[in-house]
Amino acid sequence: MRLAALDLGSNSFHALIADVDRGGALTVVGRAKRMPRIGEGIFRTGEISAAGHKQAMRALGVLVPFIEGHRPEMVRAVATAAVRDASNGRAFVAEVRSRFGLDVQVISGDEEARLSYAGARGQLGAELGHATLFDLGGGSLEAILGDGRRILRTASAPLGVLRAVVERPLSDPATPRELRALEQWARRAVGSFLASADGADFGRVILCAGTARAVRSVARALGYIAVEGTGANLIRRDTLRLLIGRLSALPLAARRTVPGLDPNRADLIVHGAVLLDAILAGVGVSQARVCDAALREGVILEQSRALQTPARRRAPRRARAAGWGTRPPSRTATTRAGRAAFAP
Repeated sequence: MRLAALDLGSNSFHALIADVDRGGALTVVGRAKRMPRIGEGIFRTGEISAAGHKQAMRALGVLVPFIEGHRPEMVRAVATAAVRDASNGRAFVAEVRSRFGLDVQVISGDEEARLSYAGARGQLGAELGHATLFDLGGGSLEAILGDGRRILRTASAPLGVLRAVVERPLSDPATPRELRALEQWARRAVGSFLASADGADFGRVILCAGTARAVRSVARALGYIAVEGTGANLIRRDTLRLLIGRLSALPLAARRTVPGLDPNRADLIVHGAVLLDAILAGVGVSQARVCDAALREGVILEQSRALQTPARRRAPRRARAAGWGTRPPSRTATTRAGRAAFAP
């Protein structure tokens, strides 16, 4: 069956279309992305700005026809941290429904974590094993500790890359003092997030979502890691440190031309690499695996299971996971008003 997922994130909107066989194997047949950055206004003022709203509708005007052109049997649209936090998020969802016929589900941080884990498990299979998945997005950070098919703990907090850019802006280029302050802030924030998991066996550490993939792409293009074979999907802390030093010293215009880096991510990449480094430092590991599959793949796999399950057995499942983590420090009113969502 052919299914589609539409992910309305804080930074990017993504469409994914895939064929799923009866065994649950997923074959991607189409991807598309636009970057309306609706989180920029939300993380400053608490609401989707007029400019962000316009960009979002323009992005959907491209992505919805793209999805329709692939004729999926079902489309599921989800919105994450930015729309969760926006005071006008409900009105935004209503307008999307009115203009495009899409029923957008605003999912909790815990649901986002669970779906990301399902997507990663679908790609990695038995290779996943005992592991902790970190999904660093534009507006939030999700962490999922699992053992194969079982989710043991989940946590979500308002600690994303776009949010960090808004809260901790850098000069162009960053001064050494600003960079040190950003790194200290990131380590405190991640340390607070991980505090209640102290002593946990994190197992293998896996990174997913756009920031991790962007860092891997740059590291490959610059020759810091292999393009193929062993090590091609591993990011080490020493590699992150090299990238942070090199990219933070460049003005934005020069970062836009860095090999392997999407120019639209040039103003996010330093904050993203700093947050990834803080995550690895907080967990106490020297390297992590980058996984290409996450939330969108999880959405499609869950759709597939629901369509193949008799109606009387289709009650939504909730992860039986212990609460984990505390909300990291933040300066914006939007973040202060936010509440980390944890599994019961």
